[in-house]
Amino acid sequence: MAVNLQDERYQVWAKKLRALAHPARLQLLSLLEQRPTCVHELVRSTRYRQPYVSQQLAVLREAELVCNVHDGPYCRYYLACPELPDLLDKVSQLPLPKQLAQATGKQQANEK
Repeated sequence: MAVNLQDERYQVWAKKLRALAHPARLQLLSLLEQRPTCVHELVRSTRYRQPYVSQQLAVLREAELVCNVHDGPYCRYYLACPELPDLLDKVSQLPLPKQLAQATGKQQANEK
């Protein structure tokens, strides 16, 4: 039976997109856009518990969206793909559902 490389490519893409389809993971990626970061710094920035952050980073690492390097007692995570910030930027430009867009608009008006 021949392997359909086209189908395999879609499987890989789907795995990466599933890894991106989680608010906490998107938040972690957003923080990692700024600079390589240790888990304890991500915990402090997100206020998620350390095991939860590590679990989400493991999903991102499995999808090959982040890499890590050991730096003494610390483990620094960084984006594995230089194009990822562009993708995240494009996603952030997608229209929001009407209810959320209205709530966000009201919140921004109140902040002014």
